[in-house]
Parts: sequence; structure tokens; C-alpha cells
Amino acid sequence: YVENFLTPEISRVEGVGLVDYHGRQKPAVRIQLDPGKVAALGLTLEDVRQRIGELTVNGPKGTLSSARQTVTLDANDQLKDAAEFSAITLVSRNGASSRLGDMGQVVNGREDVKRGAWVQHHQAGMIDVHKQVGFNLNATVGKVRARMPALQRDLPASVHMWLLVDRTKAIRAAL
Repeated sequence: YVENFLTPEISRVEGVGLVDYHGRQKPAVRIQLDPGKVAALGLTLEDVRQRIGELTVNGPKGTLSSARQTVTLDANDQLKDAAEFSAITLVSRNGASSRLGDMGQVVNGREDVKRGAWVQHHQAGMIDVHKQVGFNLNATVGKVRARMPALQRDLPASVHMWLLVDRTKAIRAAL
């Protein structure tokens, strides 16, 4: 929601320049292989990487052509979770298949395990809003704050927005 809904909506507010977000924890599949098991199959880690890449391409699969039209065949065969990756066959010999999951661990995880954001013990995405050059900071912050209730109404009930830091308080106090 931060990346696909809130950031574009906030960037449309007059006076907003850069909208930056942090802390997102995108899901990812993490593959941890035993190099010895891979080598015992006569494969290298590069061979395994190449096999995974071949099976996770999300692109056109071919075309159907007639005298009057051509249609591109497209299917979404993108692998999405650890179980699907574990089932990838690396080699088949003598009727036995060696799968990726047999070579180590394949787990559902996060794209970046060293970064994240939490607010009040809940996973969060943080948005930094920077003003556009030449615009008044206080006026821009006021417009963003005025837009926040409408943005919150458009979010699912399980997603909440909080204003964590407003640096214009010090500016207003000084004035």
C-alpha cells in the first residue's frame, strides 16, 4: 500500500517534491544450498542458478497465427513460494529426480532481512515527504496533513496511518 497507493497519492499534493519510503519487507524465497550435494550431482552453483532462472521467466510463451490475426500466448508461470521452488528438478538419472529442495533449504522469507520498520510492535512502512524547491514548507505540510484522512479512508481497515514526525512544529514555534 505504501509503494503502490500512498506514495503516488502523496506525490500529487501541490508542493511535494520527493516521496521516499523505507522499511518495506517484500516477500522473497531464500535458497540455501549445500555445495557438496550440488557437486555430487555433477553440477555447479551457476548451473543451479541458471536452472532456476529458466523456470521462473514470466514472459510470452509463443504465438497462434492464422491468415487474419496473430495472438501471443502468455501464461503466468512465475514461482511464488518455497514449495514451488523446492520442487524444481535439477537432474533426472535412471528414473530418479534430484530436486532443489534435496540440495539444501528453500524457505519463504524477506527480500532484505537486515532492514525493516516497526511502529508500536507492528511492521510498518515509513514515508518521508520532502517539499518541492520554491514551495513553502509549512503550506506543503498542511496540504499533506489535510489529505491524510481521505487516504486513510481508502485503505483497508487493517492498514493504519500515523504521522510520526512533523518538523514544521519547530518552525511554527519560532515564528
